[in-house]
Amino acid sequence: MIKVLVAVTSISHFRVPLYQELVSNKRIDYKIMASENSKEQSLKVASREDFVSDSELLRKWIVNDYILLPFGLVWHRGLVREVAKGGYDVIIMSGDSKHLAVWVAMLVQRVLGRKSMLWTHGLKKLDLGIKRRVRATFYSLADGLLLFGNRGKELVSELGVKKPIIRIVNNSLNYPVQKKLFDSISSDEIGLAREKLGVSEGAKVVVTTGRMSSRKRIDLLISALAELESSIKMHLVVVGDGPQLDALKDLSRSLGVVDKVSFVGPCYKEEELAYYMRAADLYVLPGDAGLSVIHGLTYGLPVITHDDLNTQGPEVEAIREGVTGSLYRAYDLSDLKKKIEHWLVMIEKEGFEVAGRCQAMVEENYTPSIQAGLIGNAVFEMVGSN
Repeated sequence: MIKVLVAVTSISHFRVPLYQELVSNKRIDYKIMASENSKEQSLKVASREDFVSDSELLRKWIVNDYILLPFGLVWHRGLVREVAKGGYDVIIMSGDSKHLAVWVAMLVQRVLGRKSMLWTHGLKKLDLGIKRRVRATFYSLADGLLLFGNRGKELVSELGVKKPIIRIVNNSLNYPVQKKLFDSISSDEIGLAREKLGVSEGAKVVVTTGRMSSRKRIDLLISALAELESSIKMHLVVVGDGPQLDALKDLSRSLGVVDKVSFVGPCYKEEELAYYMRAADLYVLPGDAGLSVIHGLTYGLPVITHDDLNTQGPEVEAIREGVTGSLYRAYDLSDLKKKIEHWLVMIEKEGFEVAGRCQAMVEENYTPSIQAGLIGNAVFEMVGSN
């Protein structure tokens, strides 16, 4: 059996289903090395207490920790020692060049005649100067790259990195749980949720979620709502907290749409968030998006976000123009309004078909089982197995 070590800083809570899929593989013996601590306060990560004692993931989880160093550098305790034992055919590690132990672990694995892979977003735009040289050298130490999207692959190729394997493995959320919630919420419950939000009868609901920061440009969405008010009946649901929240509330008051915007605050429980998503017709994030795209599509909502791929996450590749959503001209209010209006009209005419296309995109490309399968295929290819 092929032995693989997946070494990451921590297991993000939304990625638990992916790791469960990995460790259940009958042809690859995965071990997971990760801390129970989060580098970011806002990012919820898994701990051993989250699992029952006979959990397969718990049995295959090697708990380590990391040290945060100056200049954003990170050292993973125990990683090099674990790799030096020589028991792994392939190691899969973070593709962040600031993780110093990853550099050493790749060199050790090379001395042992074994393979290393980096799991990374890749690039959003080409680096310049010393940063470009560092990244190219870092990627070149690995035997393969596991990337989240096709644009990352194209840019890595432009960087001049030649790899025997560069594979796209996409990304995922907890699709099984989210789909179950989608199916379990009745039309009566959707109506009640809209009523609690203060949605007037016949209004179309636009939802947006995430941290309320300047990068998300929710101000544009509120402005679009105000300008579309005379032509289309809308209600905006804003889920999240952050430094821009008070300013956004002030903007909705100044534009006279305070009664058409529901600021529901942060929501970390999928069971609660599902009601906001099911009450909505359309998901719009005018600023930078990522897994929020997959979240919207999972609930059958077409997604609108901007078209500047130099700042977007790779998940925007799930947006097919006119099929699962749209990319509007970055930060162009007029174009954003056109795209919103277009989709609300389309949903009115063929909402069931639109929802089906959105969910099909996720089911076929962005579930934990799909992602685990793509990672497994890359491992088999790396070691020359079938």
